[in-house]
Amino acid sequence: MIDVIVEAHEARFRELDPLLPRRDPLPDSLSGQMSVMVDGAVGYPRRIRVDADSSAADWSVLDQHRLVARVGGLDPVAAMDALLTGWVEVVHAIATPEDRDSAATIGWPSRDTAMTPLFIDRGMIPLRVMAVRQAGRPGPDVASPATIRPMADADLDAVVALHLEQIRWDRQFGGPQPRPGAAEVARRQYSARLQRGDPWVWIAECDGRPVGMIAVTPPESAGWVAGLSSASTPAYVGTTVVLAPQRAGGVGTALVARAHAALDREGVDLALLHYSSLNPLSAPFWHRCGYRPLWSWWSSSPASRLRL
Repeated sequence: MIDVIVEAHEARFRELDPLLPRRDPLPDSLSGQMSVMVDGAVGYPRRIRVDADSSAADWSVLDQHRLVARVGGLDPVAAMDALLTGWVEVVHAIATPEDRDSAATIGWPSRDTAMTPLFIDRGMIPLRVMAVRQAGRPGPDVASPATIRPMADADLDAVVALHLEQIRWDRQFGGPQPRPGAAEVARRQYSARLQRGDPWVWIAECDGRPVGMIAVTPPESAGWVAGLSSASTPAYVGTTVVLAPQRAGGVGTALVARAHAALDREGVDLALLHYSSLNPLSAPFWHRCGYRPLWSWWSSSPASRLRL
């Protein structure tokens, strides 16, 4: 029965978007876990605890209630509706309403707009978008006063400060509060990249001062996103930030252009990134740079209670 649902789920995804994964089997790690079965769908509620001293905590709540769903059947919308009802009951049974550092989330293809009313009715919002760019897609013309260069050892303090600025900037669009150890985590992360001669971090410099940065994770280190697209080895575009006085002046576009040129030279088929859908500046910027939505991450805080 589950195999039939998964097969129908994968066929529907192939019709929705050619850049979605061609196969979307259930992870082996879900074997034996509690499931929610309804007519035409199966879901696996997962509770994920994020270490506050990890880099993932910069962008995520610490207590995630996540649904891994596979939806097929003759009426996928009705199947998803029934599946969400079962999942909500599970979340309500284990969530702590007073915990503001928690959320219930489901990732779903952005092009599957038929599901949008269901998620909204449950009190969820598309907090984050995973966007995709195919190799060679042109971006806007670059006219920037900044010099774009690789990160150097002397940039470490500035890079940490820029990374923290990105966290603070995202906070106003639903991101988490900066963690007490965020600066030290970032310092370890970028120190390690410097030590191994990582060429995938660039600095934007104006008048001899770093004012922006972009950090890319190449395919060999981006295994965690490998199953989210049709590419077996995509790259991931991470921290991208420009200081407030230099925003809207072409600095960000110049940083992205440098990263894209490097990815295209390396023959990377797809680049993925996240942006906040609540940030009115993010979607227009990344779409001009050649990206379009692939996945939407719908979230609702258990404190606000998912609706039955």
